[in-house]
Amino acid sequence: SRAGMDGKYFSNIDPMLLIGCQCRSLDRDRIGNGSSYCGKVITVEVDTLSQLETIQTLNFNRLLLDNMKPDEIKKALSMVGNKYETEASGNINEKNILDYAKTGINRISIGRLTHSPQNLDISLNFN
Repeated sequence: SRAGMDGKYFSNIDPMLLIGCQCRSLDRDRIGNGSSYCGKVITVEVDTLSQLETIQTLNFNRLLLDNMKPDEIKKALSMVGNKYETEASGNINEKNILDYAKTGINRISIGRLTHSPQNLDISLNFN
């Protein structure tokens, strides 16, 4: 889950599971104003514009656009307007982050920040 360090709960839902099914937890009537479902922030992750077309009628909080190029991000944002808080992730680095920032996306995740540093395993034992 992304951005979970602030105490919020994020559910990343595979959009392929939603295609052709009646997903009650994402039904507009049950979520109400779209702020949460049972106190949980719902994030749906898509990696194609086709997937986005399929799920954009559902009511959830955040849309994660994964492994899309900046031009695809712009198209996705034009499709959803301000309906969801948006995040871009996947293949974003210090060399191309400005291209993503210029798209108007709300959040940008750079995985390299968390999976590239070397770790150090330290233990402290008391007797």
